[in-house]
Amino acid sequence: MSKKIAILIHGFYNTPESMNEIENFIRTDPVLKKIYVDIWKISYYDSKRGLDQTRPHNIFTPIYQHNDPHDDSLAKKAFQEIKDMANSLNDEDISLDLIGHSLGGLVIRCLVQYFTEKKDNHIFLANFPINNLILLGTANKGSQIASKLAKTTLPLQIAINSFKLLYDLADGEIEEDDLFNFHSYQFHQFSWNSSWIKQINKDFKPFKHLNWITVRGITKGNLLYDLWNGWTLWRINFRKDFPFIHIGPLPNDGLIEARSVPLPGAKNFTVKNCSHHELIKWESSSCGKKVAQILVKFLQK
Repeated sequence: MSKKIAILIHGFYNTPESMNEIENFIRTDPVLKKIYVDIWKISYYDSKRGLDQTRPHNIFTPIYQHNDPHDDSLAKKAFQEIKDMANSLNDEDISLDLIGHSLGGLVIRCLVQYFTEKKDNHIFLANFPINNLILLGTANKGSQIASKLAKTTLPLQIAINSFKLLYDLADGEIEEDDLFNFHSYQFHQFSWNSSWIKQINKDFKPFKHLNWITVRGITKGNLLYDLWNGWTLWRINFRKDFPFIHIGPLPNDGLIEARSVPLPGAKNFTVKNCSHHELIKWESSSCGKKVAQILVKFLQK
């Protein structure tokens, strides 16, 4: 049996430390600590346009750019970091499991669909075979919130980009594309049913020997939560069954609509009374512990 490495990929505007509870759980769980010989927490936000805590924040790095030789996307950055870590391994008897939260799940999908090689009916990433891909609260059909933010953040984008231009100008690192980059690529790309989301779903292939797992949360909050949903997730929805018109928030985890998470051909799980951020709280949240136990049962098979 091959040795396994768990690769943890964080979500939007977050850091690898957000995956600490998953890492700690894997290292201490009686089952998982026997399955995984190492855990890598990957960051995709320290590229030039990344949301890195050590750099001026901005939101312009695309998740992935199709057929762009100058691509500096989040997916390419994540791939390069995995590749660098894989190059340090001498043991060839290793396989990979990838666990992503929220936007990290879309990065994983890009890694599998655009950065892998197929050999002997197996899929290889950085020369190591992949087994399991676990997406926690990932907006596989896009995010309604992202759709609204993409339409309402132009003044914020201009302010952030202007600050970035001044910062680069002082360092002498200003580039031509900085002058015209007033689009929130991440918001636009993972907006509900965006052209990018349609393309990645069109390209989606479950692949034999790959196990796709999705986990979605469904929760109900307080008055403040309901007001937030009033701005972000309320909608008029036409149904085929009775009642034929639904008015109000669709089932969601507070950030991502439940209908956006499942993938065709995947093992799709639902955890009730679980918020978007609790999906990765495998030690401190009761519903996060449920997520962990679901995956323990799956991974030990």
